[in-house]
Amino acid sequence: MNRLLTRAFPMPLSPQLHAAYDDLYLAANGDDKTKRRIGNPANLPRPWDPPSCQNPELRRELWGWLEQVVDWFNTEYVWDLGGGAMIPPCWPHHPHLVHEIAALADQRRRASIDTTSNSLETPNPHLVR
Repeated sequence: MNRLLTRAFPMPLSPQLHAAYDDLYLAANGDDKTKRRIGNPANLPRPWDPPSCQNPELRRELWGWLEQVVDWFNTEYVWDLGGGAMIPPCWPHHPHLVHEIAALADQRRRASIDTTSNSLETPNPHLVR
């Protein structure tokens, strides 16, 4: 077999989204000067909670990433060879799905960057980068 068995998970590489994750990481792990510069971590955008992403460009980037994640999920997890999708194409019109897809995307992202499988079992609040 000459092809990959699975597709790589789409990582959030766009500038605003990457910066949001960097700020969250530094808010938890940075030195005191960096933490003061960042300010109250509760005010930072959290991509797993879309309403917290108020910047319009960040919201566009988050939306684009979630679309990639839905495509990845439907490609990697759906067994319906007839072309059905586990996450329906109308997902953007259903807030409960948007919330769950964002949380799924963040947790799968964390699993992709962790150096062990620990993030699959026990949440690590310091591993947000």
